[in-house]
Amino acid sequence: MIRNIIVVCTLFMEATAKLTKNSVKPKKNVYEYFIIRQNSCKFATKLKYIKRLRHIFAFTVWTVVGIYAAVIVLLHIPTVQRFFASEVSVALSEKLGTRVKVGNVNLCFLNRVIIDDVMVEDQQKKEMLACHRLSAKIDVIPLIKGRVSISSAQIFGMRLSLYKPDGASPLNCQFVIDSLASKDTTKHTPLDVHIASLVIRNSAMCYDRKDVARKAGLDVNHIALDRISGH
Repeated sequence: MIRNIIVVCTLFMEATAKLTKNSVKPKKNVYEYFIIRQNSCKFATKLKYIKRLRHIFAFTVWTVVGIYAAVIVLLHIPTVQRFFASEVSVALSEKLGTRVKVGNVNLCFLNRVIIDDVMVEDQQKKEMLACHRLSAKIDVIPLIKGRVSISSAQIFGMRLSLYKPDGASPLNCQFVIDSLASKDTTKHTPLDVHIASLVIRNSAMCYDRKDVARKAGLDVNHIALDRISGH
């Protein structure tokens, strides 16, 4: 009898221990599942934000590239080139206060601008500068700050005609220098221009004093240079 009671008590204790063990384990599993689930939600939210930022960045980059490519393609259309050249001519004419003519403007990759058939008159309405082609590579960041920084520039087929009516008069190009360097912003806005490298090919220039007669030999009052090339 006593033996049977001992066996029953033993079985009861083992069953109670198993039940207690099984009742605690699910609570622990539920808590761990809740923590893992919470961390997974946080990670998913961060991943979602990262993907959204990546999409916004990619959209912005491709938009800028698309606009830049569209401008380049448009500027290869002759009608658009002539229109843009006309606008540049008007802007330079207003800036310098004289007649400026630009035949063609072309924007290439890597921020290079090519301008063809440029002509600038002096204040006496005489041709002062004529150039077959101007090519310049412009830095973008200084341009945003209002400065024109040209890393490299090339001039092809330039004809520069300088003269002075007399010894007391300034050069016919003095108004251009004054316009670029003037600090009086009521009439013209000064330009901040920096050119790192300049190349000149197949160009010519002359200088004359109108009130002095020419003489044989070296004449500093009448100078003519042809086939100028250098950098």
